[in-house]
Amino acid sequence: MKSTQKGCGGKDNDVILPILAPVKTIIETPKRGRIVEAYFDEAIEDAFQYRDLIQKMRAMTEDDELHLLIHCPGGDVNTAVQLYNEIISCKAKTVAHLYHAYSAGGIITLACDEVIVKEFATFMCHNVAYGVRGKGAEARNMVEFINKTSDKLMYHIYDGFLTKDELKKMLKDEDFWFD
Repeated sequence: MKSTQKGCGGKDNDVILPILAPVKTIIETPKRGRIVEAYFDEAIEDAFQYRDLIQKMRAMTEDDELHLLIHCPGGDVNTAVQLYNEIISCKAKTVAHLYHAYSAGGIITLACDEVIVKEFATFMCHNVAYGVRGKGAEARNMVEFINKTSDKLMYHIYDGFLTKDELKKMLKDEDFWFD
């Protein structure tokens, strides 16, 4: 599909492909390989909304670049983990352009090979938030399971970004804000 809009390469032949919200557009610009841009400018929601992006990532090669423009208020941790896994498995160079990344947006940011921190950027990380329903023993078992798996996840994601002391505080529900 041809468009008169200009992508990051500024050429008239840039291809703009629509994708389901919240990632509004993927822009491909020819270079050595392809440059694919994906916008995270809404809350991370259901995984099905990212199928097109995931398919695009899986088709990328070492010659390509994936640029994620992140202005994200957070969202679903399970979807963020799926995107994290797809980003770290992507053969292309992955670059996050950090404007604002809170919670789930931060998980996606930290998956990238490179992070370009924009002027006045902000970043927030915290322990997972969840709700539980069910009979007493079922609810207790679910809480224990979620706590165990989320602690493991938080240590994996934020190791090297937060200190060990900060990680311990975060798991006790302290939020961390960065500018």
